[in-house]
Amino acid sequence: MLDAVMTAYKKTRDVLIGTFAGTDDVAYEETRFYDLGYMKTQVKKIQKELKSVDDTLISSVKNETSSAEVDNYRNDLMRRREMLIFHMIFTMSNSFANLDNCRKLAEGHDFRFMTCIEGLEEYKKGNKGRAFDLIEGYYREFGSVEGHYLINKVFGLLLSEGGQYKKAIPFLSYALGFMPDDEESLAALSECYKKTGDEKKQRVLADINSLLGYQEVS
Repeated sequence: MLDAVMTAYKKTRDVLIGTFAGTDDVAYEETRFYDLGYMKTQVKKIQKELKSVDDTLISSVKNETSSAEVDNYRNDLMRRREMLIFHMIFTMSNSFANLDNCRKLAEGHDFRFMTCIEGLEEYKKGNKGRAFDLIEGYYREFGSVEGHYLINKVFGLLLSEGGQYKKAIPFLSYALGFMPDDEESLAALSECYKKTGDEKKQRVLADINSLLGYQEVS
């Protein structure tokens, strides 16, 4: 019985990701599921590469050789190190539990993305107005936060709670592409479709909520 339910859910989940979210074929192929295991695996990969870069930098400094070519090589390593730290922060910040560590990793760096981290921190503390201002400001400046589950989810929830249902739909749909069984996002998206009168997609969501055992939004 459980296998049959899960098979049905997987089929419905494909509808959610492929049709519902309005993603194109490329985005669909690149979709990853942001569970705890995925994040841990990605962080370990980044840590391994970061250690390799650090070891190479230390070896280069010990060598004490200086030339334009060597200096350029060291600068390339430093840029690579910066990118890896940013990538680690970006990945880890898909969980509220990691925000403190993200802030520690960012010390000494000037990542504009930390505006989003601050927004998530404010949301976690219940300061939703401040969270909205921070995240909306980032979106206004940079247009999107591609590949990030939690920021898109939180912004979608904030838009929905503020009555901006039509605007909330793409953000919630995008977040669900990474975590299709997120109960909070499904509930908010269902409410958005209800408020905007999209009965067809609301029925699809009702099926998904039923398969997952989630309570339907009244």
